[in-house]
Amino acid sequence: MRPESLTFHSLVEFLSRVDGLGRKTAWCLAERFGDWERFQREAPELLRGGAAFLTEEVRRALAAALKDAPAFVPSPNFISFLDPRYPRRLHELHDPPCGLYFRGDWEICERPRPWIALVGTRRASRYALEICGRLVAELREFDPVIVSGLALGVDGMAHR
Repeated sequence: MRPESLTFHSLVEFLSRVDGLGRKTAWCLAERFGDWERFQREAPELLRGGAAFLTEEVRRALAAALKDAPAFVPSPNFISFLDPRYPRRLHELHDPPCGLYFRGDWEICERPRPWIALVGTRRASRYALEICGRLVAELREFDPVIVSGLALGVDGMAHR
């Protein structure tokens, strides 16, 4: 997919990948530019000093990301806040994430079934991985949707 054809949702995803760019700032930038073409055209000027709300560190990260923008390919596994599939309950949060990545079949999330969220560390101890494995094994009979950060360690163990 060429960058010029990217949607607003893909712009949100692109911005969410910029190191140091917080969720609120990414969302503000996406709303300000609205689409990929305008972002590509006007963001360089913004980076030259027109945005006092961006730190120098974020400006550098955004400038580096813009250089790599032609190679950006949006993920089919990203759902932005405005996507109709975005979970209703997350919309109700005071400070919801601007997008979600998922692995697997998103449609299972729309079926009534239990959800479990597992949070851990990327460098989990053997004990933590063992306990996570036991917990998930015991919950398997309920066929839960597992929600995690998709990181290594405990998150990865939960999905095995």
